[in-house]
Amino acid sequence: MRKLLLTTFVAFICANVFAQTMMPIPAQTSTFSGNVRGYYFTAPTCFTITGVRVPTDANSGNQSIAIVRLNAVPPLYSTTTNSFTVLYLTQNNTNTGILPVNIQVEQGDVIGILGQRGTVCSYAPGPTTTTIAGFPVTIARLGMQFSLTTTPPQDLWTEASGNISRVEMYYDSTITYSASASVLNASDVQFTSNADTSFTSVWDFGDGSPLATIDNPLHTYALAGIYTACTYITNSCGTDTICMSVTVCGSAVTTANYTSTTMGAVAMFTDASSATTSWFWYFGDSGTSTLQSPTHTYAASGTYTVCLIATNGSCGVDTICNTVTVCIPPTVTFTSTAMGNGTVMFSETSTGANSWSWDYGDGSPIDTGMAPMHTYSASGTYVVCVTANGCSSATTCDTITVCLPASAFYTYVDANGVIQFTDVSANATSWSWYFGDATSSSQQNPQHTYTVNGTYNVCLIAADCDADTICTQVTTCPEVLSASFTSNDSALTANFTSTSNSAASYLWDFGDGNQSTAQNPTHNYSNTGLYTVCLTTWNICGDSTSSCDTVLIVITDGLSIDSHVEFGVFPNPMTDASVVIVNSSEYSGAYTFEMVDASGKLVRTQNGLFNQPMNVNRGDLADGVYFYTIKVNNVQLGNGKLVLTK
Repeated sequence: MRKLLLTTFVAFICANVFAQTMMPIPAQTSTFSGNVRGYYFTAPTCFTITGVRVPTDANSGNQSIAIVRLNAVPPLYSTTTNSFTVLYLTQNNTNTGILPVNIQVEQGDVIGILGQRGTVCSYAPGPTTTTIAGFPVTIARLGMQFSLTTTPPQDLWTEASGNISRVEMYYDSTITYSASASVLNASDVQFTSNADTSFTSVWDFGDGSPLATIDNPLHTYALAGIYTACTYITNSCGTDTICMSVTVCGSAVTTANYTSTTMGAVAMFTDASSATTSWFWYFGDSGTSTLQSPTHTYAASGTYTVCLIATNGSCGVDTICNTVTVCIPPTVTFTSTAMGNGTVMFSETSTGANSWSWDYGDGSPIDTGMAPMHTYSASGTYVVCVTANGCSSATTCDTITVCLPASAFYTYVDANGVIQFTDVSANATSWSWYFGDATSSSQQNPQHTYTVNGTYNVCLIAADCDADTICTQVTTCPEVLSASFTSNDSALTANFTSTSNSAASYLWDFGDGNQSTAQNPTHNYSNTGLYTVCLTTWNICGDSTSSCDTVLIVITDGLSIDSHVEFGVFPNPMTDASVVIVNSSEYSGAYTFEMVDASGKLVRTQNGLFNQPMNVNRGDLADGVYFYTIKVNNVQLGNGKLVLTK
């Protein structure tokens, strides 16, 4: 791309540096809102108005100020005039300070100044006398029947007496000028000055051409060269001269051009410009050079915009910008950090790379990123390679060792003390079993036989590059469980003794609604009878078995005449039948059972056997009280009472 630059020459010459002074104005005595007011005066000498400001005594709003040059003293109200030139106007200016201006005033000029903040005027008595540069000046009231915030100066008038609106006017006792020359093309130059158009301006272009008397002339130079141009500005206070140097280049045109080659980070530039006497290079990376054909080394790969500004003194400047691409081969290294459980964090350090490809060495897909994380499924040593990609590629490889921690665990199946253990550990290659009975194994899935019921603490140590241990309690019952018992009784009391095998807990059912969990309980019965007693046993594995037997309990309910005889009838009272039991350690064989009613009449005779139950049926006997005797060979062994009821 190409850009043509045209040169502009500017000269600014001041007759003096501003020595800013404020014209004194009286203090505020009142305020007025709405229409704008101000003051006017006749200049006693030549000076420059350098600034204006409405004081904030009455209001702090935005400033609206106008400066006019009146062609004559304004008429008395209600006659107005529009015979004036507006030299300066600002409306609703937010700047609260002095507003800078540069207005040249000649001796005898009638200057009017209007001003308000917001729509409020700060009033002071008038007319009043003040001074400018030591000369006495009378300022009189200047009025306008509009608000200056919305309406520019028009229909101005004066009064012989009345308040003035206060506006601070700052001035310099000298008149200041400036002038400039702008070269528009190879031959045309535009001259300008800030002199008031009422002043006389004469221009000498320095090439022998006739003088010009217009304010801001356009001049065409016939030949290239350097010229001294001057303007002479005249007013009632005198004449001032401003001169400047102007360079005209004619038809000479500077053209910028170059070629370039690259080798790695180094770019070589060759100038191919025409009509050029100096060179300035911008290499696109903040580097510069003033050599005609420089060589530049870039710090990073990339495409850079390189600009050459070719210059031929002040007569020609041209710029050309092209792109150049340099490639610095990348470099790459990496580190790895084990995060646990087979996860590894990788971090690369590279230059000149914008993308990366990772081969983790375990057959997983290629990964990307500057700092990826990868989880290995098995312990081992892996070759990891990372490729850095930029304008070219570079690869580096290294080995890493991964250790996945073993996690020990197992299950088992028990078959009557023969237990099959199954390893379900993670990341294990060796196993050590301890079965809790002073035996061990190194098989992965061993089988072990226990011979004694018990709870064993079984431990497995599973190992690879590290080891883990798990211990659990295993309860097994290889011994056969049985439930058996013996008993003996005496009257109300029965004593039971367990003869069970491999039992750990017991439950006795005594056949009368009562139970016990003792191993060898003693139980008191309340009635004579034949009871079915059951024993249930459990081993430590929770297996159970039961056995039952009958127990005859005899409670004596009559009078025993022979101490060697115990007897009883139950139930008593009897409804349909009862059982008679006669126990004796001295007698055996038969005995005689006789029943009589309340009148002594024999109603029943039966023979029974000692130590065996005998049934006595009611038959047709009526309800009532009966008496019975137990005899052997007509010898009475005992007697008692039996009640029959329905």
